[in-house]
Parts: sequence; C-alpha cells; structure tokens
Amino acid sequence: RSLGIGDGDRKVIDRAHTNGCCRLGGTEGAGQQCERGHGRQELATGDVGHGCALCQSWRPVSFTEKRWYSSEQMRILTAAQMREADRRTIQDVGIASLVLMENAGRQVVAAMESLYADLSERRIAVVCGKGNNGGDGFVVARTLQQRGFDVSVFVIGPLSEIKGDARTNLNILGNIGQTVVEVADETAWELHGAEIAGHDLIVDAIFGTGLSTPLSGFLETVVADLNDAGVPIVAIDLP
Repeated sequence: RSLGIGDGDRKVIDRAHTNGCCRLGGTEGAGQQCERGHGRQELATGDVGHGCALCQSWRPVSFTEKRWYSSEQMRILTAAQMREADRRTIQDVGIASLVLMENAGRQVVAAMESLYADLSERRIAVVCGKGNNGGDGFVVARTLQQRGFDVSVFVIGPLSEIKGDARTNLNILGNIGQTVVEVADETAWELHGAEIAGHDLIVDAIFGTGLSTPLSGFLETVVADLNDAGVPIVAIDLP
C-alpha cells in the first residue's frame, strides 16, 4: 500500500543527481557516452550508485517513457551512500542542494502521475516533517498546486523549527497562496489526523535518510495512524 520512493524493497526513482552522464541500467547504456565524452567502457557501478567512473557524473531515471525501473536495473542506495552521493553532487560537482530538492520533488510528482491515471480526481494530502524530506514534500505540494491538483499541506511539528532549503520552499508555498497547516503536537493531531485520513492519497514526506532511531511518542502515533487510515501512501525516501 505504501510506495517508497527510494525504498530498496519496491520499484523506485533516483534522488535526481544530474550532471549529464548517460543513463545506465540493463543494456540501455550500450554505445552511449556521457556529455564529457567518456564511452561505455568507462561507465561503472560505484559505491554510491551508477555513474561515470571517470567524471563521477550522475543522471536521474526519466519518467518520459512512463515505466518503472526495478532494483535489478538500478542500484538502490543505503542511507549512508545516499548522503555521500548528495555530498559529492553538492561539493564536488557544484549543484546546489536547493536544486536537488527541486529535482527530487518534481520526480516524485512524475512518479505519482505515472502510477495514478486518476491523480487529477484525487484529494491529496502532503504530510511533511521539519527537515529536508519535508522540503521535498513542499516542492511536491507546490508542483501539484501549480498543475491544478487538489492538494493540502500539513507539517508535523512547529513551523518555526524549519530551516535552510526546507524553509525556502515553505516560504514559496506561502508566496503562492498555499495554506500550510501546523500540526505541532498530540492535541493538533487529534484535530487534523482524521482530516488527513479523509483524503484520497497521502504523500509521506515526514522522514528521509536522516532518520536513525526508532519512532516514539507523538511521531510514532502519527505514522501508525497514517498506516491505519486505509489510504494509499506515496512515501518519499522511506515509508
């Protein structure tokens, strides 16, 4: 019921690292070159996923062909590998983290459109955390809103604690008139939990690869209630 975008046990999309390298997977890369001119013989699977062995460039899986790539066709990264891939892309390649967040959110929307032919008819709740995974969710919500979808946005935790790139994308939502509902504690969850469950599709953007401890308390309740809601869930990175 829960589709994990980034979950190794299900069909997934990549985190949208991009620097012009050819797409790998099966025999599709045969005879292709990355934009720096490196041929197929230099393309390899490294410690952090598929890429060009010489220039370390990356390219996301495209949804233009409207099909999924299984774990047999694309390397699935661990949390540590994903963080290292992000670091390399930002520090070594020079692509800003805000760009990665934008690409990730838009690819999630592309995945949703590929999965649900009736997406335009669904009421969608985007449930965001306070970190970068929540920032991805804000991009998802903005993209859906700008395409005319019926979308509601909820933040699990105080809005005042959102920082960095996630704060930037939260502010953009405000600038375009999208209401964001703060669900800061158990009392607020009792008020809004049923409202979220009343949607036709839920986007889980609460936690990403930075989650390293078991859930407890308020957050454990939120996740348990969402899982029990009987509503399809699209989870960004981790379901």
